[in-house]
Amino acid sequence: SISLTLDKDYMYNPLVDHDYESGVDVDRDICIYGNNHTIYGNGARIMWIYSSHSAFICDLHFVNSYVYDDLSNDTLIFYSAGGAIYNNGNLNLESCTFTGNLAGYGGAVYSSNRSSLHVSNCNFTNNLAVHNGGAISNNGTACIGESHDGENCIFSGNAANDDGGAIYSSNDLTLYDSSFKNNYARNGGAIYNVEGSYINDCVFENNTASGYGGATCNAVVEDSVFSHNNAENATYGCDMYMGVSINCKSESSTGVIVAEGLTTTSDTLQYSTTAAGN
Repeated sequence: SISLTLDKDYMYNPLVDHDYESGVDVDRDICIYGNNHTIYGNGARIMWIYSSHSAFICDLHFVNSYVYDDLSNDTLIFYSAGGAIYNNGNLNLESCTFTGNLAGYGGAVYSSNRSSLHVSNCNFTNNLAVHNGGAISNNGTACIGESHDGENCIFSGNAANDDGGAIYSSNDLTLYDSSFKNNYARNGGAIYNVEGSYINDCVFENNTASGYGGATCNAVVEDSVFSHNNAENATYGCDMYMGVSINCKSESSTGVIVAEGLTTTSDTLQYSTTAAGN
């Protein structure tokens, strides 16, 4: 493996860096220490992590990266994945920020079905996916927040036109001690999960879905707080659509609002088919 310590900010320049428009190839194990510097994608992906290789990245800011496939009638067509990082290996992010990145899938980070992703103490702000996963699209194994150690991640102002305003996951996802505020998607304003999701000790505030699940879709959520989330059709769960709520709290007088799912406390178990708005 190699170790790289940054000593300045970097900006992609299409006139001289065009060979790296799809990202710098990470084809060996690497540790990158950002020293609080910034990489400005300036319209290009920053890195592509190859299968069977590992990358540890800390104290680095990823800003304004995006990937697209074609220009049709002066319109950018976004099908590519991972605005800042495409992960096909093993990626560990610590104390990084991702701001204003854009892709078809995974506005900031895309993790493939052959990958693992670990994220702690990172902020994701104003990232956009044209399809799924405004900040992160996970198709492998992902652990965000790592454990009950106070290393929070913050997801704020991210959006997806389809599913998962902050996070879309089609595979194993565990998430701890993180906050989701002002994220938006058609389904799962903050998180859309296909299967295998467990969420603990998180805060969901002011997330919105135009369809199902103002905060989450199809997730097991425990010991978390919901506040002022909204599904535009309230019968589809202003807080949660499907999944299970365990000992969660809400500022709403009606409690955590779950549609087509289960709500449990230490003493009760309740199934809900519809719910009113909060």
